[in-house]
Amino acid sequence: MFGLGILAGALVLGFRSQLVRALGVPELLFRESTEACCMLAFAIPLTILSAAFRGILEGLHKFVAVNIVRMAVGTATFLAPAVALSFSTSLFAMMMVLLVCRVATTTAYAVLAVRAVPSLRKPASISLTSLRPLLRFGGWTTVGSMIGPILSNADKFMMSAVVSVAAVAYYTTPYEIVSRLLVLPAALVAVLFPVFTSGLRGDIDAVARTYSRAVRWTFLILFPLVLSIVLLARPLLGAWLGSEFAEHSSLALQLLACGVLFNALAYLPAVLLQAAGHPDIPAKLNALELVGYLPLLWCILPRWGVEGAALLWMARMAIDALLLLLAAHRMMGVGEARWRVVFFHAALAGGLIAAGLLPGPLWIHLLFLVGSLAAWMPLAWATLLDDLDRRQIVGQFRLRSTA
Repeated sequence: MFGLGILAGALVLGFRSQLVRALGVPELLFRESTEACCMLAFAIPLTILSAAFRGILEGLHKFVAVNIVRMAVGTATFLAPAVALSFSTSLFAMMMVLLVCRVATTTAYAVLAVRAVPSLRKPASISLTSLRPLLRFGGWTTVGSMIGPILSNADKFMMSAVVSVAAVAYYTTPYEIVSRLLVLPAALVAVLFPVFTSGLRGDIDAVARTYSRAVRWTFLILFPLVLSIVLLARPLLGAWLGSEFAEHSSLALQLLACGVLFNALAYLPAVLLQAAGHPDIPAKLNALELVGYLPLLWCILPRWGVEGAALLWMARMAIDALLLLLAAHRMMGVGEARWRVVFFHAALAGGLIAAGLLPGPLWIHLLFLVGSLAAWMPLAWATLLDDLDRRQIVGQFRLRSTA
């Protein structure tokens, strides 16, 4: 991985001028931008190497150590440039400070990984027999990682070119709001990947149960939040950014919130397929989506603008989640009865969300929200949760009441 990182960094360093020109940087900032690219080139191998060390720690379930480093890195990433501004406004100085943060991050992960696995201190040779499966797995993972950012950012770039720069703000702001809900599945998959990987070598039934519970709990937690956003999108945006902004963005916020629910559910089958040694399935699905999504986006944007882009993104997330869930279900063979219950609740949730999209006064939306959740939660308790889930929840309440 470090070798591949050096190769990528060398390419950025060698073609930094062409890269800066391709980004349309003004001539006045050309020199400063090319110098910043030099810092970027040095950061790439360190970023990839730190990912390797972090993967070792996550594989050993050292999540406390990983999260401590992540919190420190997240804080430094925002504070370091602010500190640098006190003595320089140069982009090169900003990148230099961030490079120092990256060196510190890689060093921290390396020290923790070596402490966890002392044999890392010894020189290692590359095993040619393991190289082929490693490159196959890593190749498909790389394909998915390359297509993912294109799919995630194509709508914003096309919107800026086809509609207007102002439209990007009307689209990006609600997306940034609802995408924070993905913190939950992102945290889950970081823990579940090593669990699935080790479990698939032994107790496959236990993996299937864990996977099923993760899907159900993700849906249980996020659906009430998404329904609340759908029903209260306009007043929330109006109170925060004004009525004019809410007029342009409320429908986009509602549609994007629905898409995030689908996207959150897709995290879990995707990581299960990767843990089972099938990273090609998510990567191939992403490639197929790229072929169909970009032309449709180009056709929809001039006519329907922000709302059309949000609707298309939601549809893509729904198709992606459905196909990944079906692929994981086919591979794991989870009980049909359990999945019929899950799909029933998904259909019910879709109906409630569709009803919430209808216009109406705030008091009607609030009444509908309270009534829907009051009716749905007992049904979810009885059918979506299993005996173990219910015992654990009751046990937690008893512990809190006695404490």
